Amino acid sequence: MVNELIKECRTYLGVPWRHQGRSRKGVDCVGFLLMALKSQNIPMLEIRGYSRNPDGIALKAIMDKQPSLESVLPPYKIGDIVLFRIRKEPQHVALLTESNTSELGMIHSFNGGSKQVVEHDFSEYWKQKIISVYRLK
Repeated sequence: MVNELIKECRTYLGVPWRHQGRSRKGVDCVGFLLMALKSQNIPMLEIRGYSRNPDGIALKAIMDKQPSLESVLPPYKIGDIVLFRIRKEPQHVALLTESNTSELGMIHSFNGGSKQVVEHDFSEYWKQKIISVYRLK
């Protein structure tokens, strides 16, 4: 299941970032993961109506309630979904993948840099921003 999910996620590489986007014309980090998970028939609650400026609890509360996910502790592995803080609050999610140059990689739709779905190493920069990590049940 994880390999198929990662394969599906990679079909989004290069899709532009768009706040609350839910199509191949544009996705944000949440929309990207929801679409990929649903394409694999993994039940997920839709997440809508969120601001680009996080309120501090909404995204984590919704991630904690997802029926197909369970919270996990390290060590993290390929296929885990990571919730990050960008500044102080939980506001970003990504899927962990394999990497050719480090232990793990990550794929996500990111409003920084290229403003599109990208895949790269799961670097120390990102590891320091972890709020929670979830695994498919």
